Amino acid sequence: MNSLVKEVAFIAVGQAGSNIGALFEEAGHTVLYISTSPVDLKALPEGTKHKFLIKNAEGSARDRDRAKQAAVEAWDDINEVIAKTIEEQIVYMIFSAGGGTGSGASPMLLHHLTSEYPNRLIGAITILPTLTESRRVLFNASECIRELKDIESSAKLILDNSKVTDKMQLNTAFVDLFSTYLSLSLHANKHGALDFADLKEPLSYDGCAVITKNQRQATTKEVIDTINSNIFASLENDKIVECILTSVSSNIDAGAIESHIGSPDITFTGFNDKETICFFSGLSYPEKRLKEIGEQIDKIDASRQEQREKKPTIELAAIKASPEKKRKKPISKDDLFARYMKKKTVD
Repeated sequence: MNSLVKEVAFIAVGQAGSNIGALFEEAGHTVLYISTSPVDLKALPEGTKHKFLIKNAEGSARDRDRAKQAAVEAWDDINEVIAKTIEEQIVYMIFSAGGGTGSGASPMLLHHLTSEYPNRLIGAITILPTLTESRRVLFNASECIRELKDIESSAKLILDNSKVTDKMQLNTAFVDLFSTYLSLSLHANKHGALDFADLKEPLSYDGCAVITKNQRQATTKEVIDTINSNIFASLENDKIVECILTSVSSNIDAGAIESHIGSPDITFTGFNDKETICFFSGLSYPEKRLKEIGEQIDKIDASRQEQREKKPTIELAAIKASPEKKRKKPISKDDLFARYMKKKTVD
Protein backbone atom coordinates (compact mmCIF):
# COMPACT_ATOMS: atom_id res chain seq x y z
CA MET A 1 0.00 0.00 0.00
CA ASN A 2 1.06 3.61 -0.65
CA SER A 3 0.48 6.78 1.35
CA LEU A 4 -1.10 9.93 0.01
CA VAL A 5 2.23 11.77 0.21
CA LYS A 6 2.97 11.59 -3.51
CA GLU A 7 -0.41 13.14 -4.35
CA VAL A 8 0.08 16.30 -2.26
CA ALA A 9 2.21 19.30 -3.25
CA PHE A 10 2.78 22.61 -1.51
CA ILE A 11 3.28 26.21 -2.59
CA ALA A 12 5.20 27.98 0.17
CA VAL A 13 4.86 31.76 -0.03
CA GLY A 14 7.07 34.07 2.01
CA GLN A 15 9.48 33.28 4.82
CA ALA A 16 7.09 31.52 7.21
CA GLY A 17 5.66 29.42 4.39
CA SER A 18 9.18 28.47 3.32
CA ASN A 19 10.09 27.26 6.81
CA ILE A 20 7.20 24.79 6.81
CA GLY A 21 7.63 23.98 3.13
CA ALA A 22 11.23 22.89 3.70
CA LEU A 23 10.03 20.31 6.22
CA PHE A 24 7.49 18.96 3.74
CA GLU A 25 10.12 18.76 0.99
CA GLU A 26 12.34 16.82 3.38
CA ALA A 27 9.39 14.44 3.87
CA GLY A 28 9.23 13.76 0.11
CA HIS A 29 6.68 16.28 -1.18
CA THR A 30 6.97 18.58 -4.17
CA VAL A 31 7.32 22.13 -2.82
CA LEU A 32 7.46 25.36 -4.82
CA TYR A 33 8.84 28.34 -2.90
CA ILE A 34 7.70 31.84 -3.94
CA SER A 35 9.13 34.98 -2.39
CA THR A 36 9.79 38.66 -2.99
CA SER A 37 13.01 38.36 -0.97
CA PRO A 38 16.17 36.81 -2.44
CA VAL A 39 17.51 36.55 1.12
CA ASP A 40 14.63 34.28 2.16
CA LEU A 41 15.17 31.98 -0.82
CA LYS A 42 18.92 31.89 -0.20
CA ALA A 43 18.26 30.73 3.38
CA LEU A 44 16.51 27.57 2.18
CA PRO A 45 18.31 24.24 2.71
CA GLU A 46 20.90 23.18 0.19
CA GLY A 47 19.33 21.06 -2.52
CA THR A 48 15.98 22.87 -2.54
CA LYS A 49 14.53 22.14 -5.97
CA HIS A 50 11.88 24.68 -6.93
CA LYS A 51 12.34 28.36 -6.13
CA PHE A 52 10.79 31.44 -7.72
CA LEU A 53 11.81 35.00 -6.95
CA ILE A 54 9.32 37.75 -7.73
CA LYS A 55 11.68 40.20 -9.40
CA ASN A 56 12.03 43.91 -8.71
CA ALA A 57 10.39 43.58 -5.30
CA GLU A 58 13.33 43.31 -2.84
CA GLY A 59 11.04 42.04 -0.11
CA SER A 60 7.70 43.37 1.09
CA ALA A 61 8.50 44.91 4.51
CA ARG A 62 5.30 43.29 5.80
CA ASP A 63 3.29 45.50 3.47
CA ARG A 64 0.39 43.49 1.99
CA ASP A 65 -0.35 46.02 -0.73
CA ARG A 66 3.27 46.04 -1.81
CA ALA A 67 3.23 42.23 -1.99
CA LYS A 68 0.01 42.21 -4.00
CA GLN A 69 1.42 44.71 -6.48
CA ALA A 70 4.60 42.68 -6.89
CA ALA A 71 2.54 39.52 -7.49
CA VAL A 72 0.34 41.27 -10.05
CA GLU A 73 3.36 42.49 -11.99
CA ALA A 74 4.79 38.95 -12.06
CA TRP A 75 1.41 37.23 -12.43
CA ASP A 76 2.04 35.40 -15.70
CA ASP A 77 5.48 34.22 -14.58
CA ILE A 78 4.11 32.96 -11.25
CA ASN A 79 1.36 30.97 -12.91
CA GLU A 80 3.74 29.59 -15.49
CA VAL A 81 6.12 28.23 -12.86
CA ILE A 82 3.19 26.72 -10.91
CA ALA A 83 1.91 24.98 -14.05
CA LYS A 84 5.38 23.57 -14.80
CA THR A 85 6.20 22.51 -11.24
CA ILE A 86 2.95 21.28 -9.67
CA GLU A 87 1.37 18.17 -11.17
CA GLU A 88 -0.22 16.75 -8.01
CA GLN A 89 -3.99 16.77 -7.58
CA ILE A 90 -3.92 18.06 -3.99
CA VAL A 91 -2.19 21.42 -3.51
CA TYR A 92 -1.81 23.39 -0.30
CA MET A 93 -0.54 26.93 -0.06
CA ILE A 94 1.47 27.74 3.09
CA PHE A 95 1.92 31.29 4.37
CA SER A 96 1.84 33.54 7.40
CA ALA A 97 -1.36 35.55 7.86
CA GLY A 98 0.57 38.37 9.51
CA GLY A 99 3.50 38.69 7.14
CA GLY A 100 3.87 40.66 3.93
CA THR A 101 4.47 38.50 0.86
CA GLY A 102 2.51 35.47 2.04
CA SER A 103 -0.32 37.41 3.65
CA GLY A 104 -0.73 39.77 0.72
CA ALA A 105 -0.27 37.54 -2.31
CA SER A 106 -1.57 34.16 -1.11
CA PRO A 107 -5.34 34.78 -0.83
CA MET A 108 -5.36 36.29 -4.32
CA LEU A 109 -3.34 33.38 -5.70
CA LEU A 110 -5.48 30.81 -3.87
CA HIS A 111 -8.61 32.33 -5.37
CA HIS A 112 -7.10 32.16 -8.83
CA LEU A 113 -5.90 28.55 -8.51
CA THR A 114 -9.26 27.26 -7.27
CA SER A 115 -10.81 28.79 -10.39
CA GLU A 116 -8.04 27.73 -12.76
CA TYR A 117 -7.94 24.11 -11.53
CA PRO A 118 -11.51 23.23 -10.45
CA ASN A 119 -10.81 19.48 -10.46
CA ARG A 120 -7.97 19.72 -7.96
CA LEU A 121 -8.17 20.06 -4.20
CA ILE A 122 -6.53 23.39 -3.40
CA GLY A 123 -6.45 24.60 0.19
CA ALA A 124 -4.51 26.82 2.56
CA ILE A 125 -2.29 26.48 5.62
CA THR A 126 -1.79 29.78 7.41
CA ILE A 127 -0.46 30.97 10.76
CA LEU A 128 -1.92 33.56 13.12
CA PRO A 129 0.44 35.81 15.11
CA THR A 130 0.57 36.23 18.87
CA LEU A 131 -1.03 39.32 20.38
CA THR A 132 2.44 40.63 21.24
CA GLU A 133 3.26 41.21 17.59
CA SER A 134 3.20 44.69 16.06
CA ARG A 135 0.03 46.45 14.96
CA ARG A 136 0.88 45.95 11.29
CA VAL A 137 1.31 42.20 11.75
CA LEU A 138 -2.01 41.93 13.61
CA PHE A 139 -3.80 44.04 11.01
CA ASN A 140 -2.31 41.97 8.20
CA ALA A 141 -3.59 38.79 9.85
CA SER A 142 -7.07 40.22 10.26
CA GLU A 143 -7.24 41.31 6.62
CA CYS A 144 -5.76 38.06 5.34
CA ILE A 145 -8.30 35.87 7.15
CA ARG A 146 -11.11 38.18 6.04
CA GLU A 147 -10.08 37.57 2.44
CA LEU A 148 -9.71 33.82 2.96
CA LYS A 149 -13.24 33.58 4.35
CA ASP A 150 -14.58 34.81 1.01
CA ILE A 151 -12.73 32.15 -0.99
CA GLU A 152 -14.43 28.81 -1.57
CA SER A 153 -11.63 26.26 -1.55
CA SER A 154 -10.55 23.00 0.02
CA ALA A 155 -10.03 22.88 3.78
CA LYS A 156 -8.09 25.71 5.42
CA LEU A 157 -5.85 24.85 8.36
CA ILE A 158 -5.24 27.86 10.61
CA LEU A 159 -2.32 27.45 12.99
CA ASP A 160 -1.81 29.75 15.96
CA ASN A 161 1.59 30.92 17.18
CA SER A 162 0.06 31.80 20.55
CA LYS A 163 -0.28 28.07 21.27
CA VAL A 164 3.49 27.52 21.46
CA THR A 165 6.56 29.26 22.85
CA ASP A 166 8.71 28.32 19.85
CA LYS A 167 7.46 28.99 16.32
CA MET A 168 9.74 26.33 14.87
CA GLN A 169 8.20 23.85 17.29
CA LEU A 170 4.79 24.66 15.82
CA ASN A 171 6.11 24.05 12.29
CA THR A 172 7.52 20.64 13.22
CA ALA A 173 4.39 19.62 15.11
CA PHE A 174 2.13 20.54 12.20
CA VAL A 175 4.19 18.76 9.56
CA ASP A 176 4.20 15.67 11.77
CA LEU A 177 0.39 15.85 12.13
CA PHE A 178 -0.29 16.34 8.43
CA SER A 179 2.22 13.69 7.38
CA THR A 180 0.70 11.21 9.82
CA TYR A 181 -2.73 11.91 8.38
CA LEU A 182 -1.57 11.41 4.79
CA SER A 183 -0.05 8.04 5.76
CA LEU A 184 -3.16 6.58 7.39
CA SER A 185 -3.87 4.41 4.34
CA LEU A 186 -0.74 2.41 5.23
CA HIS A 187 -2.52 0.92 8.24
CA ALA A 188 -4.24 -2.30 7.21
CA ASN A 189 -6.55 -3.55 9.94
CA LYS A 190 -9.18 -6.28 10.00
CA HIS A 191 -11.56 -3.96 11.86
CA GLY A 192 -11.46 -1.38 9.09
CA ALA A 193 -8.98 0.67 7.05
CA LEU A 194 -8.99 4.06 5.34
CA ASP A 195 -8.24 4.35 1.63
CA PHE A 196 -7.19 7.31 -0.55
CA ALA A 197 -10.76 8.37 -1.27
CA ASP A 198 -11.56 8.43 2.44
CA LEU A 199 -8.54 10.62 3.20
CA LYS A 200 -9.27 13.04 0.35
CA GLU A 201 -12.87 13.63 1.35
CA PRO A 202 -12.23 15.67 4.53
CA LEU A 203 -9.76 17.84 2.61
CA SER A 204 -12.46 18.75 0.08
CA TYR A 205 -14.71 20.68 2.47
CA ASP A 206 -14.60 24.46 2.54
CA GLY A 207 -14.10 26.14 5.90
CA CYS A 208 -11.54 25.37 8.57
CA ALA A 209 -10.03 22.04 9.56
CA VAL A 210 -8.23 20.67 12.60
CA ILE A 211 -6.05 17.56 12.99
CA THR A 212 -5.39 15.97 16.37
CA LYS A 213 -3.21 13.08 17.49
CA ASN A 214 -3.20 11.03 20.68
CA GLN A 215 -0.89 8.19 21.57
CA ARG A 216 -1.97 4.56 21.70
CA GLN A 217 -4.59 3.63 24.31
CA ALA A 218 -5.79 7.21 24.71
CA THR A 219 -9.14 7.59 26.42
CA THR A 220 -12.12 9.43 24.95
CA LYS A 221 -11.56 12.23 27.48
CA GLU A 222 -7.93 12.59 26.40
CA VAL A 223 -8.99 12.83 22.76
CA ILE A 224 -11.54 15.54 23.60
CA ASP A 225 -8.93 17.40 25.66
CA THR A 226 -6.64 17.41 22.61
CA ILE A 227 -9.48 18.72 20.45
CA ASN A 228 -9.80 21.61 22.90
CA SER A 229 -6.07 22.31 23.18
CA ASN A 230 -3.77 22.00 20.17
CA ILE A 231 -1.67 24.07 17.76
CA PHE A 232 -4.66 25.31 15.73
CA ALA A 233 -6.70 28.43 16.34
CA SER A 234 -9.30 27.54 18.97
CA LEU A 235 -12.63 26.16 17.79
CA GLU A 236 -15.81 28.20 18.02
CA ASN A 237 -17.66 25.45 19.92
CA ASP A 238 -20.72 26.12 17.77
CA LYS A 239 -20.93 22.42 16.83
CA ILE A 240 -20.69 23.16 13.12
CA VAL A 241 -18.73 20.42 11.37
CA GLU A 242 -19.17 18.77 7.97
CA CYS A 243 -16.82 15.79 8.11
CA ILE A 244 -15.12 13.72 10.81
CA LEU A 245 -12.44 11.14 10.02
CA THR A 246 -10.89 9.06 12.79
CA SER A 247 -8.25 6.36 12.83
CA VAL A 248 -8.31 4.90 16.31
CA SER A 249 -5.96 2.66 18.25
CA SER A 250 -8.18 2.26 21.30
CA ASN A 251 -11.84 2.07 22.22
CA ILE A 252 -12.92 5.66 21.57
CA ASP A 253 -16.52 6.74 22.04
CA ALA A 254 -17.37 8.33 18.69
CA GLY A 255 -20.75 9.46 20.04
CA ALA A 256 -19.08 11.43 22.82
CA ILE A 257 -16.79 13.15 20.30
CA GLU A 258 -19.73 14.09 18.08
CA SER A 259 -21.63 15.32 21.11
CA HIS A 260 -18.67 17.60 21.85
CA ILE A 261 -17.84 18.91 18.38
CA GLY A 262 -21.10 18.44 16.46
CA SER A 263 -22.89 16.03 14.12
CA PRO A 264 -21.23 15.94 10.68
CA ASP A 265 -22.62 15.24 7.25
CA ILE A 266 -20.34 12.21 6.99
CA THR A 267 -17.88 10.20 9.09
CA PHE A 268 -15.02 7.87 8.22
CA THR A 269 -13.50 5.44 10.71
CA GLY A 270 -10.39 3.32 10.48
CA PHE A 271 -8.19 1.45 12.95
CA ASN A 272 -4.46 1.23 13.59
CA ASP A 273 -2.12 -0.06 16.26
CA LYS A 274 -0.12 3.12 16.92
CA GLU A 275 -2.19 6.22 17.72
CA THR A 276 -5.55 7.93 17.40
CA ILE A 277 -5.83 10.53 14.65
CA CYS A 278 -8.84 12.79 14.13
CA PHE A 279 -9.52 15.13 11.22
CA PHE A 280 -12.41 17.59 11.50
CA SER A 281 -13.35 19.73 8.50
CA GLY A 282 -16.06 22.14 7.47
CA LEU A 283 -15.55 23.98 10.76
CA SER A 284 -16.35 27.63 11.39
CA TYR A 285 -13.62 30.25 11.24
CA PRO A 286 -12.04 31.14 14.61
CA GLU A 287 -14.11 34.28 15.17
CA LYS A 288 -13.25 34.57 18.87
CA ARG A 289 -9.55 34.50 18.10
CA LEU A 290 -10.01 37.06 15.33
CA LYS A 291 -11.99 39.24 17.74
CA GLU A 292 -9.05 39.13 20.16
CA ILE A 293 -6.77 40.33 17.37
CA GLY A 294 -9.18 43.14 16.51
CA GLU A 295 -9.43 44.20 20.14
CA GLN A 296 -5.64 44.26 20.45
CA ILE A 297 -5.40 46.48 17.36
CA ASP A 298 -7.94 48.86 18.94
CA LYS A 299 -5.95 48.82 22.18
CA ILE A 300 -2.73 49.71 20.35
CA ASP A 301 -4.49 52.49 18.44
CA ALA A 302 -5.91 53.93 21.66
CA SER A 303 -2.48 53.85 23.31
CA ARG A 304 -0.84 55.55 20.34
CA GLN A 305 -3.51 58.24 20.29
CA GLU A 306 -3.09 58.81 24.02
CA GLN A 307 0.65 59.30 23.58
CA ARG A 308 0.06 61.81 20.79
CA GLU A 309 -2.33 63.77 22.99
CA LYS A 310 0.21 63.83 25.83
CA LYS A 311 2.90 65.26 23.58
CA PRO A 312 3.53 68.89 24.64
CA THR A 313 2.55 71.57 22.15
CA ILE A 314 4.85 74.47 21.39
CA GLU A 315 3.44 77.98 21.45
CA LEU A 316 4.65 79.13 18.09
CA ALA A 317 3.83 82.80 18.74
CA ALA A 318 6.21 82.88 21.69
CA ILE A 319 9.16 81.75 19.62
CA LYS A 320 11.05 84.33 17.64
CA ALA A 321 11.55 83.20 14.14
CA SER A 322 15.12 82.78 13.02
CA PRO A 323 16.28 85.34 10.50
CA GLU A 324 15.97 84.10 6.97
CA LYS A 325 19.24 82.99 5.58
CA LYS A 326 20.50 84.74 2.52
CA ARG A 327 20.33 82.30 -0.34
CA LYS A 328 23.42 81.92 -2.45
CA LYS A 329 23.13 82.72 -6.09
CA PRO A 330 23.25 79.52 -8.17
CA ILE A 331 26.44 79.13 -10.14
CA SER A 332 26.28 78.15 -13.76
CA LYS A 333 28.15 75.23 -15.21
CA ASP A 334 30.35 77.55 -17.27
CA ASP A 335 31.21 79.69 -14.25
CA LEU A 336 31.93 76.57 -12.20
CA PHE A 337 34.25 75.14 -14.82
CA ALA A 338 35.91 78.53 -15.33
CA ARG A 339 36.62 78.74 -11.62
CA TYR A 340 38.09 75.29 -11.15
CA MET A 341 39.63 74.44 -14.50
CA LYS A 342 43.16 75.70 -15.22
CA LYS A 343 43.38 78.42 -17.84
CA LYS A 344 45.85 78.10 -20.64
CA THR A 345 48.43 80.86 -20.85
CA VAL A 346 49.29 82.54 -24.14
CA ASP A 347 52.94 83.12 -25.05
